[in-house]
Amino acid sequence: MGNASSPDSKQTLNEPSTSTAASHANSPDPRKNAKGFLKVGKKMVTIYVGDDVEPFTVHHDLITATSDFFSKALNDEFKERNGELRLPDHQTDHFAAYIQWLYEGRVEAEAGTAYRTFLQLTVLGTYLRDRHFRNAVMSAMCHQMTIRKSWPGGLGNLAYKELPASSPFRKFCVDVWACGSSAWWFDGNRKQEMLSIATPEFWFDIVADLAANGLGIKMATIYTGPGNEPYVIHRNLVVTSPDFFAKALHVSFQEQNGIIEVPLYTFFLFETYMQWLYEGVSALPQFDGGKGETVPHGRFEPIYGLYELGTFIQDGCFSNVVIDGFIAHGCLSNVYPIHLPVTAREQLPMFSKLCNFPIDFYGYGRTAYCFKSEKAMTAPKGFWLMPELEMLRNTDRYCRAKKLVYKMVPGMVDDGNSQLVLWSTLGQLKWDWFRRSGNKIIDFERLDSASRGPLGSLVLLVRTRKVTLATIGAAVVLLSLPLDGFFQRILSYPIVRVLDSSNATISRAVGYHTLSQSYILEGSLKTPPDQDIESVTSPFWNSEGSLPGVPMNCPTGDCTFDPFYTLALDFQCQSLPSILEFGCHNASAEWKSTTDYYKVWADSKPMPWVESCGYYLDVPNYGKQLMSGYEVQPNGSVGEVVSARFFPIMDLATNQQYWNGSYALPNVPSLPVSDFIVVSTPEGFDGARNNATPVATECAVYWVVNQLVASVSNGHLSEKILTTHHFESDLTDPWGADNQTYTANFSMTLPDPHSVTGSTSTFGMDNTTAFKVWEVWTAIAPSTYNLLSYGDYRNVQKYFWIATPPRLIVVDSPNFAWEPPNNITAHMANIILAQNQVLRRNSRRAPDPRPGGGESVANVAVGQAFRNVQILKVRWAWIAMPFSLLLISGFFLAATVLRSSRDDIGIYKTSALASLFGGLGERKDGEVGDDSERQRSGERQ
Repeated sequence: MGNASSPDSKQTLNEPSTSTAASHANSPDPRKNAKGFLKVGKKMVTIYVGDDVEPFTVHHDLITATSDFFSKALNDEFKERNGELRLPDHQTDHFAAYIQWLYEGRVEAEAGTAYRTFLQLTVLGTYLRDRHFRNAVMSAMCHQMTIRKSWPGGLGNLAYKELPASSPFRKFCVDVWACGSSAWWFDGNRKQEMLSIATPEFWFDIVADLAANGLGIKMATIYTGPGNEPYVIHRNLVVTSPDFFAKALHVSFQEQNGIIEVPLYTFFLFETYMQWLYEGVSALPQFDGGKGETVPHGRFEPIYGLYELGTFIQDGCFSNVVIDGFIAHGCLSNVYPIHLPVTAREQLPMFSKLCNFPIDFYGYGRTAYCFKSEKAMTAPKGFWLMPELEMLRNTDRYCRAKKLVYKMVPGMVDDGNSQLVLWSTLGQLKWDWFRRSGNKIIDFERLDSASRGPLGSLVLLVRTRKVTLATIGAAVVLLSLPLDGFFQRILSYPIVRVLDSSNATISRAVGYHTLSQSYILEGSLKTPPDQDIESVTSPFWNSEGSLPGVPMNCPTGDCTFDPFYTLALDFQCQSLPSILEFGCHNASAEWKSTTDYYKVWADSKPMPWVESCGYYLDVPNYGKQLMSGYEVQPNGSVGEVVSARFFPIMDLATNQQYWNGSYALPNVPSLPVSDFIVVSTPEGFDGARNNATPVATECAVYWVVNQLVASVSNGHLSEKILTTHHFESDLTDPWGADNQTYTANFSMTLPDPHSVTGSTSTFGMDNTTAFKVWEVWTAIAPSTYNLLSYGDYRNVQKYFWIATPPRLIVVDSPNFAWEPPNNITAHMANIILAQNQVLRRNSRRAPDPRPGGGESVANVAVGQAFRNVQILKVRWAWIAMPFSLLLISGFFLAATVLRSSRDDIGIYKTSALASLFGGLGERKDGEVGDDSERQRSGERQ
């Protein structure tokens, strides 16, 4: 059956269990040290996998941290202690996935990954004795099961052949068949197919699992409603999920004999529940017919009844499934249950999930129509409070209001206590003033006004021209007015950027290497262009391509990277305003679509000529070349038209360099990848026919090593070039003595803090890779953009002249990327950026370019990840004013109490300190009493 077996393709499932992954989620990661960083160390290990001659180079401390196999194989007792190890029985791509998990902590699995791949990764993890990797593989497979909604039913045979009996993966395969299979899996027509799935040992384990965890022989009898026939169901099944039956069938209840009555629920509801226990989700009511009852359009009552049954029998799994169906029915029928609030609130617990659904609907999806429904209006008052609370609880206003309350509470407490106490104290000073002789009655009124509010305190300060105890109290009252603002500014909630424990990595290119992929054609050895770069670059030759992006791992979306070096391509472009001349000449016809440039050169024939008019480039020792213009046919009509042309500085056939290697770019490093002159005409072919003046630009592409600084903000990567290092060579051209072999290779050693081979790294590539990248640029230089005089497809680009015959590609885009007013320099920048991203995306298998190298090196730069957290910050400066007033108020209160204790006022009136601590208390209130009570007491006496 394999991974495409019928259990994989048809059987659906709910969310798979991830208990294996969850059990280890909180365990320490052995790949990391106490500070949360990877255990990289300085020592490296070389590992050859399968028949691949290119080894993997991995950090010793990292690979021995999780694998018992490597931990023992690389110690001093074995010959592998020199750091070189071979795994001949495993595949390279599986081991590459293991290395990726070591460095990044995750198992990459694209959508549609075969379940067989996860089994093979588990086999590798078992061989390496790496429990953590096996758990990660199982988590990745469970995630795929969730996405694909299928069981990996066809893995039993392979699992039992390749894994030991103690493997949890074998137990998982048994559980798939014991718990997740359906009757149609065992269709009689598929008997032979079932027998070929696995060995007899596999089927024996399934039977043993069913015997241990199966339905058993004990039955339970359940009566529903009056007069209905009872249900007889396996006791082990009915007590697994619902708590109601598990408790009712316990030995401490009379139902222990297996007979239970559930009279409140109808035959249909309980029959549906029984079918769900045995058959799963397929037994639930359907929306468009099929098995089980069909729910009419817009009717929620059957689903609601099932949920109420699930609530009664306390079966959370069943209730969750019903909720999913409830929501799905609302979405499919486009009808909302506006009539359910009353029933839901009366018959279900207040905070049940089905109650929350109408609350969410009225909180978020309500319309004016919903509030006109008489059924909805009959809901209790408590229901209508819930949507508003739900809306407030899930908005930023709620968060801001909560913070505002935190800020206002201190001010409210201070304002309520201090001003009340101060006014009471001023009132006490009023009576102290009153008992003194010789005072004016107007002063008594001022003190009385000051004890009643801030305005009276202000009048007292203005009228009294000296410092007294009363004026101090009045000043404190006035200064207490803005205290709310001070208290609100004491607390702030800034968002700060803190270092995260996870690692950030970004890809870079140290050594770029690609296989030659050479082939023999008509007795000649041919080497094709680099497919990775060509596939990304070719769309840019006539339109706008797309950028593949730089591989990186920034778990928080906010990361920084220290400066790092990377192998790259760079370019220069220079405008040539006066290089062309207009005229009509009988000149070379190599620009025409019908001319086979390479065949003419290979046959040593002269280049055909054609009568043409337009703008010419006079090339030394090569003659005039039409760059923009048209063919003049013998009858005087216009034939083929060329509006754009790329002319290489180095001739493709003879390797001759014109203008000493460059026309206007003398600072281009030696051995450029490509140097060409591009001429394009405004308004395209119409402009060429009308003799419009074209635009000429020289561009050169060459290898460099760039030092970059990179950062990631909100998931967006930005990079900046700090320095550029050019490759130096004594060669004047890349060709050997035979003028046929591309001999140029590139190598540069720089100090590199991100190196995994020491304090330096050697950047570059061999001559084969350099030649294949050079071939990519020969596709466009030389090339022409022509308008044919015949056929249905007339807009073509003649490119890759090195092939015979040259290729003609139909240009469908109305906007040719190289034509004015398009910016040629900006377009070149996008091409170079795309090619550099390809270099960095394919750097995993890049070998060490140093002489004698060949080992694969890890081409990543490690950075730091940051995350934003909101903290509570106390701004102590804003406490100065409240604290000062507190000291002054304390002095004022103490002085008032001291004066009151020396004066004989007659009663213990409005004690400030007593009020501050919560009032006089019941005993003092009883002693003082009020006037009417004392008067009635006197009358009785």
